[in-house]
Amino acid sequence: MNAEQKIEGFVPIGHFGKSWPASIVEVKEEDARIKFKRDNGQPHIYQGFDGYRLKMIRLRHRSGAEVVVVYRSEPTDKPPVIEDNDKPVIRRIL
Repeated sequence: MNAEQKIEGFVPIGHFGKSWPASIVEVKEEDARIKFKRDNGQPHIYQGFDGYRLKMIRLRHRSGAEVVVVYRSEPTDKPPVIEDNDKPVIRRIL
């Protein structure tokens, strides 16, 4: 999964849980900060990432165990261009 995110321009910055293999059950993307709760109710917030896109991917093992991975976009000296469509997409103009 990290290799796929690297191709999309994201690097991992947080990881919770160790149950593999797991299937993606939720993807959330936001600019500059991202906020989510783990299954156990523990809140998490990643903030102070101005100029970056953040992505949280929640996965579930067949046993029901949760895995959460948080990514941020790779740095660039160019501002991102965000397209309007049903899925958040970020493109950088080089």
